[in-house]
Amino acid sequence: MELKLYPTQRNSFPLQAIHIKGLSVSHWLHEIQCMQLDLNKVSVYPLPGMQLNSISGCLVILHKSVLELDIRNNIWCQKIGKHLYIPQYTGIEPQIFTEEADELFARHPHFMHPELGLIELEEEVKWEESIFIGKEQSIEQIKPKAAPFIPERITHFRISVVQEDSIEHILEDLEKKADVDKLKDEPLSTSEKLKLSLYKTLMNNADPENIIKEGEGLPKLLRYSNIISSIFKEKDKNGDKKDWGDRLLEDYKDLTNRNKSQLDKLLELLKDNPEKALDYAIPLDGEGTARGSDLGAFQMSKFANDLSSLSKLLKSSRTSGGSGYYTMEDDALSLLRKQYRDSADKLVSDKKYIQASYIYIKLLKDNYAAARMFENANLYQEAGDVYQKLIEDNLRAGECFEKAKLYDKAIEMYKTKDMYERIGDLYSLMNNKKEADVFYQKEIDRHSSDLQYIKAAKVSSEKMNDPNYAQSLVLKGWKEFADPYNCLGKYFSNIEKEKERGREIKRIFEEDITPKNREGFLRILQKEYKQTESLREMTKDIAYTIIADILPQNKNIASELIAFNKEDSQLIKDTIRYKLSRSK
Repeated sequence: MELKLYPTQRNSFPLQAIHIKGLSVSHWLHEIQCMQLDLNKVSVYPLPGMQLNSISGCLVILHKSVLELDIRNNIWCQKIGKHLYIPQYTGIEPQIFTEEADELFARHPHFMHPELGLIELEEEVKWEESIFIGKEQSIEQIKPKAAPFIPERITHFRISVVQEDSIEHILEDLEKKADVDKLKDEPLSTSEKLKLSLYKTLMNNADPENIIKEGEGLPKLLRYSNIISSIFKEKDKNGDKKDWGDRLLEDYKDLTNRNKSQLDKLLELLKDNPEKALDYAIPLDGEGTARGSDLGAFQMSKFANDLSSLSKLLKSSRTSGGSGYYTMEDDALSLLRKQYRDSADKLVSDKKYIQASYIYIKLLKDNYAAARMFENANLYQEAGDVYQKLIEDNLRAGECFEKAKLYDKAIEMYKTKDMYERIGDLYSLMNNKKEADVFYQKEIDRHSSDLQYIKAAKVSSEKMNDPNYAQSLVLKGWKEFADPYNCLGKYFSNIEKEKERGREIKRIFEEDITPKNREGFLRILQKEYKQTESLREMTKDIAYTIIADILPQNKNIASELIAFNKEDSQLIKDTIRYKLSRSK
């Protein structure tokens, strides 16, 4: 019999050998390693070349067929019977069946190749004789330091608070920059005070500005010309004698301005330059409890260094009318407070929020106003600092820190309020599922202890992505008679497949129905009967069984049959007659 190979478009036999071309054994081994083949699971036979005593490659026979294998540039071979191999996409003629191949090539594997011919593979490659293993040498290996990991995309980031950015630090820094020089202040001497008192009497306490502009008070002054002339004997700086009236008015104006109270000077400075005025401003008692009669007795030195930090401010704000405040009359207090707020509004309109917060927090003692201002300006970190440190409202502080994406600080605030679900949400945003699940579980435990199993199940399914646990929670609510109707209804509604839901209805009826819960279960059956057409027959049969059990003790239960037979008018009439007959 003469066997010949011919090309085909498809393989007629399974692929279970690989033809590797090459003269080097090391090349064969390299290819086998690259194909990730185990030498213990293959047999390798050398193939002769076209010349005498030469080698052209090897045939790797797989003990088991592996279809999903990258054989690189090598060639698959088909297996006919147990021992005959031919290249892929070739056929053999005359046609040979596997039984014939097994009979013809029973002794050794054979490889038939269009160039090499029919080769009997008698001996496998002996790797221990073909590969030289040199003397083992000890080489010191130095492991390079791991290179920095550069992600391909950013999945999340975290914002951390720098201490220098906190409202407490900012206000402290604002204080430290303040100078302590006093405003120019030349108090009147005794004689000057007497002179000013005389002026006021002569001019009916008229404002010197009005006198200069409108001539107010001059007629009365003319009647006292002799007295006035005796007062003004000096000349002006140029040696020229000035009109006594002009010199009188100038002197009156100068004495009046120098006699202004420190409060008046502060109010003027707040109107003209509110930022500069902050250095000299007076802290007020926010509740208006500090009062006294020493209006204007204080010196307008810069106040800032008297208030070293927010922590000191917190301590002083708990006392009323202490050394941190200056006392003044009611009208002056109201006037100064109004001017403070006007100055703060101006600073806010100029977007100078830190300076405005200085007025609210340190001068007006209105911490809520400062917090609201920061929130309206979307400065949520500063608002959170005020709520936390000055107002001690950790809930509002946490909400502000969360808006600022300062999740660590928000979590710290929420922990004081046992807001476990909210904390879990923030840990989820930080891609920390492990910590998130810890707090979700705490929320579930709290709902369970309050017998609110539906809420607990919602956290489990929506936040922890654990629907099986959620099902066990609502089923527990049914068994413990904690809102049993809604819990069991939720349990069944979570089962999407109707057949599976039907099996659960039947199982619960057989295992969990008691005289205490069977009427509630009957209501669930009515709901399922109405909604699921494929379960109507089963739910009706179970309902009839339950009604029959209850009927001897409660005749009114017969009316429940109507829910399962709304189109049966005769049944409705019979039910009414039965109830009436039992009532006699």
